[in-house]
Amino acid sequence: MTFRPLLWILLISFPIGVGAGQVLLKMAAQQMQVRQSIIEIVTNPLLIAAFSLYATLGVVWLLILKELPLSVAYPFVALSFAVTPLLAWLMLGDKPQGLYFLGIALICAGVAITQRAIHAN
Repeated sequence: MTFRPLLWILLISFPIGVGAGQVLLKMAAQQMQVRQSIIEIVTNPLLIAAFSLYATLGVVWLLILKELPLSVAYPFVALSFAVTPLLAWLMLGDKPQGLYFLGIALICAGVAITQRAIHAN
C-alpha cells in the first residue's frame, strides 16, 4: 500500500472529529433544562453542530472505506477512545486519573500494532 497523505489526514481527523462531536454533545446536554420542549432541544446550536459534524464524519468515513479495507481503517476508530477524554480534559475540565493515561497509551499502541501487522505482509 502506497503512502497517501490525504488518506492519512482523513484517518487521523476521523477520531478527532468523533471526540469533538462528543464534547459538543456534552456541552449541549449541559444546557438542557428539565422542562424544555423538544423544539428547544433540537434547535440548540451545539446539538446542531454535533449532528452536522457527525454527518460530515459519515462522508469522511465513506471516503476512507472507498480507499482502504475495513480491517485497515477500523482500528483508527479506536483512537476516538483516546482523543475524546483528552478533548474533554482540555475543553470541559474533566480530570482523568493517572491509570487512564496508561489506557490511552495502550489503545494507541494497539492501533500501531494492528497497522504494523497489516503492513508487514
